[in-house]
Amino acid sequence: MLAPAAGRVLKVPVSVGSVVLAGLLLKTGSYGLIRFGYPLFPQAAQSLTPLLYALLFLHAVILMVGGHYTYARVPIGFWVQDAFELARNHYDRVGHLAQGFVPAILAREILLRPIGHTVYFMPPYVIGDDDIALMVTAAREGLDRAVAD
Repeated sequence: MLAPAAGRVLKVPVSVGSVVLAGLLLKTGSYGLIRFGYPLFPQAAQSLTPLLYALLFLHAVILMVGGHYTYARVPIGFWVQDAFELARNHYDRVGHLAQGFVPAILAREILLRPIGHTVYFMPPYVIGDDDIALMVTAAREGLDRAVAD
């Protein structure tokens, strides 16, 4: 039995599979990437860097450890708290850093390493209505030519 809060006892046993599913697959979005992304874009796995895969794994570990102990009770945070004589356990800051940094690196990888012959274009904020219409027309013509061939 686990005691998540003072006076309460968790009566449902927590399995390793549920921790992995909740922490690794659902929290990081990896389930959606694996389930829907790879069958649609099989070459995507080859275009991302090993650094990104390592960061995604580290992010998943940070979330799973924080979810297992609750962020305020992670033992590593207590060790840092004692070593630097801090007022509280600051492990939640590590989680917040990972929540902002890793998705930013993921977005960077996706935007800088196009998958196959995919073309990314994003209009600047100062573009006019005529320019948007021209871009849409050019994209339609390109799509028509690609379908016709």
